[in-house]
Amino acid sequence: MQGKLGTVAIAITGALLLTSCATESQIEVTLSNGEAAGTIVTISQDTNESAATSVNGTATGDLLVAASVEASQSYALDYYGIPIVPGSPADDVIGQLGTAYELYASSAEENTGDSPVTIYTYRDLILFVSPSDSGTDIISEIQITSPEITTIEGIRISDTAEEVVGTYGEGYTDNGSSISYESGSSRISFFFTGGIVTDIEYEYIGM
Repeated sequence: MQGKLGTVAIAITGALLLTSCATESQIEVTLSNGEAAGTIVTISQDTNESAATSVNGTATGDLLVAASVEASQSYALDYYGIPIVPGSPADDVIGQLGTAYELYASSAEENTGDSPVTIYTYRDLILFVSPSDSGTDIISEIQITSPEITTIEGIRISDTAEEVVGTYGEGYTDNGSSISYESGSSRISFFFTGGIVTDIEYEYIGM
């Protein structure tokens, strides 16, 4: 697991700006220590629609984009055209990704009662594989490690805290150094240092 440095407690103050042309929301995020996490950003009310054509002002075709999900579905990642869903069979995913990875498997001494874990490290992605209750190995966690990979809503490593909340909304859980959102049997978490996204993780929470 990567270290999660810094403590970020995010306070959100939002105001809806009504104009004759469109409805917009303006969100400002500050840290608990008084440090500004970034400047005010204004986003369109229909975030998903606007993000489908642009990611931070860049056409989505120029970046690898994670798959979007409805609120009732699990968060998933489209990794270079390969769908990766937390909780899905690991063999299917690993087989499609090929052998360009570094492999780590925990030993019995390291487990100390926990489920064994196998870690596959790719160029800009880390997959954690664990056994499910049925005994089948599944994708238990996905870590994005490169700013070249974004969620379809437009969030990637190096973005700001207010961009995350402006995109995903205020229905998050504040974990101190991160905030997380849950959907279906998955959780997506954004970790911050100085108000900047340093890590994006997907987790299977259905076990």
